[in-house]
Amino acid sequence: MSRPRAGVALLAHGGGPTPVLNASLAGVVEEARKHDEISGLYGAVHGLQGVLEEHFVDLFAQSEEMLNRIAATSSPRCRARFRRDPRM
Repeated sequence: MSRPRAGVALLAHGGGPTPVLNASLAGVVEEARKHDEISGLYGAVHGLQGVLEEHFVDLFAQSEEMLNRIAATSSPRCRARFRRDPRM
C-alpha cells in the first residue's frame, strides 16, 4: 500500500458562523495537526467567496488559545480575529 502524499488542505465552511461551525473548525485544525501528511491548513475567509477571491487564513498559525476561544463562541457572530499570514 502506498503512503499518502503530503499536501495542503483547505477548509471552506458555508453559511454564517454558528456554534457548530465554530466548534467544527477548531476540531478540524486539531485533527489536521496530528497528521504529518497535511503540511498546511488554510481557511477560506467567507467560505466560497474566499476561495474565489483567494482570501485565506493559515489555520495552523492560530494559537491553541485562539482555537479554544473560537470553539467556545456561542453567539451567531465570531468576534475572535484570525492572525493573517503576511504571505497571503
